[in-house]
Amino acid sequence: MSDRENVTSSNGDLVVVGSSAGGIEALSILVSTLSTDFPAPIVLA
Repeated sequence: MSDRENVTSSNGDLVVVGSSAGGIEALSILVSTLSTDFPAPIVLA
């Protein structure tokens, strides 16, 4: 099995945040306020 197939999540949550080009500063602020042990993966788009 590859590493990708072995990855599991304990809670199944996923956070997805979308932004236009004008939202880059807001995304930066959001990411900088998250704790390093945030309990879910985050996708920025």
